[in-house]
Amino acid sequence: MKKPCVITSSKNLLLVQSMLFPPNFIDWLDDVLIPTNHKRLRECHNVVTEVLERNDIPVLPGCSGLFVWIDLRKYLYTPTFEEEKRVADILLENGAYINAGRVFSCGEPGWYRVVFSSDLAMIKIGKYLSSNYLYHIS
Repeated sequence: MKKPCVITSSKNLLLVQSMLFPPNFIDWLDDVLIPTNHKRLRECHNVVTEVLERNDIPVLPGCSGLFVWIDLRKYLYTPTFEEEKRVADILLENGAYINAGRVFSCGEPGWYRVVFSSDLAMIKIGKYLSSNYLYHIS
């Protein structure tokens, strides 16, 4: 059995659009949401990269994103993926939102992806705990 062709009228589309996107919605996105999100991401990025620089941890430069790549090879007792996972687990237990590079098919142990697109207070707690941990294992 053939299904009938259903065409939505322009009036219905306008009604749905007005319910989903209130007046000035696009202006609000451009003037409020996007600049606020950008500012918060920049603040979080700065907090994370500052603590990494203070601890002489190399950061792979990037132009955008929600995370940074860091090089913790000097903190591995042995250059293996098992050791990389052990260090990642300890950092995660201490509040740093970090992932071992192997999870992202990184070919060399010791590279980690640090997500900074989180609540700024959580990032500050994680940076404190991670700094203390890195200080003790170096």
